[in-house]
Formats: sequence, C-alpha cells, structure tokens
Amino acid sequence: MSDTKQQAKSSRRQVLTAVGVSGAAFLAGCYASNGGSNSAGLVNKSAGLAKPVEPGTDNVLYLTFDDGPTPGYTNQILAHLKAAGAHATFFQVGERMVGSEALVNQILAEGHQIGTHSWSHPDFTGLGQPARTLAQFGVETQEQILRARDLQVACTGGYRSGLFRYPHFHRTNYGDLVLKQNGMIPVYADVAPRDYDLNVSDITIINEVATKVHGGSVVDLHDGSGAQPMQRPHPSYLPQLLVLLKAAGYRFGTLNVNDLPAAAITVIRQPE
Repeated sequence: MSDTKQQAKSSRRQVLTAVGVSGAAFLAGCYASNGGSNSAGLVNKSAGLAKPVEPGTDNVLYLTFDDGPTPGYTNQILAHLKAAGAHATFFQVGERMVGSEALVNQILAEGHQIGTHSWSHPDFTGLGQPARTLAQFGVETQEQILRARDLQVACTGGYRSGLFRYPHFHRTNYGDLVLKQNGMIPVYADVAPRDYDLNVSDITIINEVATKVHGGSVVDLHDGSGAQPMQRPHPSYLPQLLVLLKAAGYRFGTLNVNDLPAAAITVIRQPE
C-alpha cells in the first residue's frame, strides 16, 4: 500500500474514533427521525459538514429560542439542554409569559439567559396601522418593547438582561431608539433553520445548522410560533443536533448584553 493510501486510511480511522459512540447514536437517531426513507445520504451529508473547530479559534456557539415560553414544549427543550450540559438564551413574548411565570424562572434557575421578543409578536415595521400616524407608531413601539420587559422583570423578581429581539428581525429606527433609551440592545442571528415550520423536517434543520454554523454563530431556534404555542409536537431534532455540534468541538454559551458576538449585532432582515 502506498504512503498516500496509508495516510488516508489512518486519517479516516482517526475521524471515526473521534466520533465514537456519540456519532453512532447521532446517525441512528437521524435515521429513525427520517423514517428510514433516503436517510443514509442525508445523514452522511450532515455528519460530513459538521467540520471540527480549528485549534485556537472561537468554539462557542449561541443557541437561542424565540416566541415562547410554551408549557410542555419549552420543558422538553430544557431537558435536552440539561442532558447535553448546554445552555441557551430564550427570547420571550410578553403574552406567552402570562401564566408561565414559573417556567420563566425555571429557565433562569437552570443557568440559561432570557431576553424579550415584544409583547404580542407584531411586525414592527407595520405598527401604527391603519392610520399609520407617527404618534400611534411611537405609542405601539414603546408598548411592545417596554410592556414585555416590565412583565419579565416583575415575574423574575427584578432580573434585567437588556436583550431584545425584533419579531422576524424587522427593526425600526424608532425601536432602536426606545431600546437605547432603556438600556437594551437588539439581538440578531446568522443561522435560522425555520424549526417553527411543520413542513421543515428534523434532518433539514440539522443540515441547515451544520452547513452554516461556525465559532461565534448565533442560532435562531424556537419554543413557540409567533404569539402561539409551538406547533411542532416535540423538539426531536435537538438531541441529535447537540450531539453533532459537541462532536465537532463546539461549546454553548449564553448571550450577555455587555459582550455580544458579531453575529448577534449584525443587522439582518430575515422572514420567520
């Protein structure tokens, strides 16, 4: 056997050894979640695209969950994160926090971060309709931001994170002004796999994250759907995704208003 072939064989063996039992569990889980239909090609593509973190580079990812809390669904996410030793940041809708105060506090108690995601999940660029007066636009913008913040502060006994995410990432200049005046900052994301959409499969979500993620990425996931409960029956993609990312060498951090990664502060406009 030539030296080149020996080196290639050794390299493949090292990769397989590194993946080990966790990789095998991931592959089996992906096959099961996809019902066995054409799974092999999709799974191999996912595994191959989760490139290991380069030595000396940032290996921290930031998982975020929007539109909750959703009793039952959010609890499952928390259980999966705990099992993986991972933490995340939850951007919560004010209306969804009403009656779910215990769940909001559980999120904090388990080491995660929280932020607000407006009061009722409107498109901020459409506030003030139908008259579209400047005065009404200003009133509704302030209410959407500050009412959600005030409820979150009240139900957590005074905790303030300062983090805010616009619904659909649709920012406005006046919204930014209100945030600045109140010591808050808008947070964006660079990876958004549309996990809120029932037509998007688990393997598609996993592939989307695997192909786009890098050190410092902010991943936009969901534990609700707008101001409604999450329609996906359970976050079945999440355990497999966590295994894949951990095997690639990533760690999971929570967002901090005083030390945000570039992906969190780069203004984007993306449909959800």
